[in-house]
Amino acid sequence: ESMLCKSAILCFEKTTISDFVTHKKTGYVSKYKSSKDIANGIKWLIKSKKRLEKIKFNSKQSALKVFNQKKIINEYIDLYKKITN
Repeated sequence: ESMLCKSAILCFEKTTISDFVTHKKTGYVSKYKSSKDIANGIKWLIKSKKRLEKIKFNSKQSALKVFNQKKIINEYIDLYKKITN
């Protein structure tokens, strides 16, 4: 949801959201439980307005691909067909 709102995502590795974030392309994935690295990610994101806008744009585009409604519906239909056949 946040990605669809063009948010820059900061997260820790080894978490569910990190599966959807490409480091330094759609957000910043920091080392697990590292407050120092997450702080570095915040600094990295806000240091350049141009970079921040690019990350936010990439984040939304990625979410639109991954969470495409028609794609998800078709995946459910395919799963239903596999289960019922």
